[in-house]
Amino acid sequence: MLRQFMALVGVFGSLLAAAPPCSAARIYQIVDYPEFQQGYSLRGTITTTDNAHQDGTLDGEEILNWHWAVDGPQAFAFSSGAGSSLDFQGIGITEEAISLPQTEIASAYLRGIEGVGRGASTYTLQWYTQRGTRTGDYYYMTSLSGIIEGDIATRFWDSSQVGAGDGVHMIARAVPEPAAILLLAGAGLLGGAVCVATRRRSPAGA
Repeated sequence: MLRQFMALVGVFGSLLAAAPPCSAARIYQIVDYPEFQQGYSLRGTITTTDNAHQDGTLDGEEILNWHWAVDGPQAFAFSSGAGSSLDFQGIGITEEAISLPQTEIASAYLRGIEGVGRGASTYTLQWYTQRGTRTGDYYYMTSLSGIIEGDIATRFWDSSQVGAGDGVHMIARAVPEPAAILLLAGAGLLGGAVCVATRRRSPAGA
């Protein structure tokens, strides 16, 4: 059994050695809130510089690339690149998540374009906060809107939820890096091997 345990240790070490090094970027997976999106589902990623979280605020210049796609009554997808645009103001960021803080100036959008010239269509995925004038509560907002073929305004969804820790407030959550995933998986394998080895060494009836 010890020989098998040591073989597992060797395999785990080889996996860690083969894992790509931690990059100078962080990937966050856009959070899907289907209950607020009027029949649409959302997926995508936002990639930031590795140190974007250090000051707690995400600026547009710290976003390296992005991608989002929706499925539902209609389906389409857009990525950063030619014709696309973004704007992030007052958006919070940590190592774990990108989120809307409780401030009236928090807003962000990722905008894609389809076609060229006056007949082009633009699609804007947006997150922002609003504060009720009477209650003072914060409303966390998400919307997807479009200008189709240059002049037809379309709103696919526009939703809100009241409350400081409720509703649509997390924009994206961090994706674990490959090395971290391997470390967790390896720890589980080694832990299981130790348990098996301990049970086999225990006397019968103990």
